[in-house]
Amino acid sequence: MKRSAPFRIVVLLYVIAWFLPVIKDGTTLADGKLPGWEAFRVALAPIFSYGEFAKDTTLFHNVMSVASALTNFLMLLCLFWLAGPATTSRVRQIRWVIVAAAMIDAYWLRLVPDLLLGYYCWLASFVALAVVAFRIPALPGNIEYTRSV
Repeated sequence: MKRSAPFRIVVLLYVIAWFLPVIKDGTTLADGKLPGWEAFRVALAPIFSYGEFAKDTTLFHNVMSVASALTNFLMLLCLFWLAGPATTSRVRQIRWVIVAAAMIDAYWLRLVPDLLLGYYCWLASFVALAVVAFRIPALPGNIEYTRSV
């Protein structure tokens, strides 16, 4: 895939989300806001203890927290994969993987009332990548691809 403007926007949103504040009451920044990279560490706290963050009492929240953190690895894989040739099977797989990841990441909207710009940039990067993946046409001559994008 060519490095199109939408693809670059996805990458930019994703990268800056790691440094922007995600939620109030962080422990690293002087003004008390949790940056994206630290939110990632907190989300993994149910399996890798991190400072004062303890495991939540509900199994569902622990699973969603870790799953949300792991979607970051999916994002990196999908960005790398989409940077290569846009074969039909590759694009089909990425489309639905990234949609599922965005749905998992949207869990925090329900749970945390005062999310900040970093979270919205992070979530927007997943949604934007899904849009980009759905707009990528298959390679010419690929008979597997039956739907016009």
